[in-house]
Amino acid sequence: MLALGAMQAVPLSTSGSQTSLRFAMESYLQSLADLRVAVSAFSSTQRDGILWTTFLLGLFELMQDASGQKWLQHMVFGTSQALIASGPTTCASGTMRTFFIQARTFEVCRSIIFNQASFLASPEWIVLTDSLSNASVATATASLSHLLKLVVLCSALRARTAEFIDCLPVSCPNMDSGGFLEALNLATEGFHLREALENWKTSAIFPPERREEMLLSTVYYSATSMYLSGNYDYDLGHWQMMGVGVPALDLHEIAGHYDTIVTTVRESLATTSLSPLLFLFPLRVAGARARQAWQQHVVMDLLQQVRKQFAVADAMILELTGVWSSSRASM
Repeated sequence: MLALGAMQAVPLSTSGSQTSLRFAMESYLQSLADLRVAVSAFSSTQRDGILWTTFLLGLFELMQDASGQKWLQHMVFGTSQALIASGPTTCASGTMRTFFIQARTFEVCRSIIFNQASFLASPEWIVLTDSLSNASVATATASLSHLLKLVVLCSALRARTAEFIDCLPVSCPNMDSGGFLEALNLATEGFHLREALENWKTSAIFPPERREEMLLSTVYYSATSMYLSGNYDYDLGHWQMMGVGVPALDLHEIAGHYDTIVTTVRESLATTSLSPLLFLFPLRVAGARARQAWQQHVVMDLLQQVRKQFAVADAMILELTGVWSSSRASM
């Protein structure tokens, strides 16, 4: 907590910025050392403290490490593994429930930004997610919780689809019946997720006091809709050769979701206490679809705002710059 507080103070300070930064790094290194000691002499009474320490260290690394690799290691080998070891039953109540709710959003972001399946997509964790939604029915939290479940399922589908596309034979029409059946299954699952997203949009209810959840849910709905379309339309030629219909959005729908993302993110950054980190995934998706220079400038400006608090935005900026350069070169 000391390290996070000091890092938060750095952009607010002028004369004392170096002192704050040095104190932040010293506190971070001390926390790492204390965490290693606690893990090596683990006891069940320390579990909650170790989990929160790992999680908060990851947040610090997102503020300080532009590559995002240290945070990724903490999420994959620290926080996520600790949750898996604890199991969904333990996370259903008490302090572990609170921790799970906080950590889940960042695990969702990790899985979808890096196109990796998450343990949250496994049946036992889906049951836990559903139970949390049912416990807070008719609230914005329930709506957001259900949407996050769909994000996780889309991410898991993306990982399987990418593996399938990579293994396609050079001549798709010559694939065996097993391959064609797998293609149909992947497309069908996508249609089911598209339907689930539209059902979510129709049924989501947000009372006025839940404005922040409404804004976050709105931007995640549009980002996930575009992400699901990209699972197919970036490889549309393969699906067309196989003669398999896919749930891809048309250009007008994509443009609408792009507008929703940039407008809602801008409003959220300016008027809410939502962490800018939560908008990296939507901005990455919107940036990938930004074909016009002005659209790219809008996304870049928003990412620069995120970067003021989280250096990891540099990795996203660098990646999108490469995407845009390649797009211009192919025109």
